Amino acid sequence: MRLAIPISVVALSLLGGLVRADEPFLKVTMDAGVGYIVPEKYADDHKLELLKSIPGDLKIDGFWTPTEQHVTVAERIFRETLHQTAKDATVLLPDLAQATSPDDLETLAREQREAEAISRNYGTYTRQYLGVVIDGIRIVLCNYSDAKKVDPATEFMYLEKYFVSGEKTHFLQCRVDPRLKTWSNVSIIGSWLPPEKNHP
Repeated sequence: MRLAIPISVVALSLLGGLVRADEPFLKVTMDAGVGYIVPEKYADDHKLELLKSIPGDLKIDGFWTPTEQHVTVAERIFRETLHQTAKDATVLLPDLAQATSPDDLETLAREQREAEAISRNYGTYTRQYLGVVIDGIRIVLCNYSDAKKVDPATEFMYLEKYFVSGEKTHFLQCRVDPRLKTWSNVSIIGSWLPPEKNHP
């Protein structure tokens, strides 16, 4: 059973913040690149900054350190979700599955084109994995960005509340329950599409 999917798709770039780590994060080699696991101690020490990276007014019970197996599962689920969306945008926008209006159909077409572009550029994203406990459930927060001035091994990439247009940074985020293999709360920020396709 799939979790509810509030989604925020913003065709703007992020204004990213950086948090210095006391020790390097754990490096994990993936099929499509490299990821870094954020340790529980680091998360506890930087709780206020990390909460800024999670959209919405979310209350968490705490943090945990995912294992390599947890993040491998989370990575696979998130990647498959993006690839499925490139074929069918209702994967991320199920409320529009029965859409008939021109505006809704154009929204689906635009999101499908964006997902196709993300899939083509997937290898450019740096991945970080943060373990959060929400309502007693251990969730892996997948946090991806192609920001060039970030050392993903020592700095956590977090999303601030305000964005700056005209930049070229891309950001992806998703919550994955590695036990149930379900995903929710996908955010896509920063478009890969040419400007004319963002505003048909």
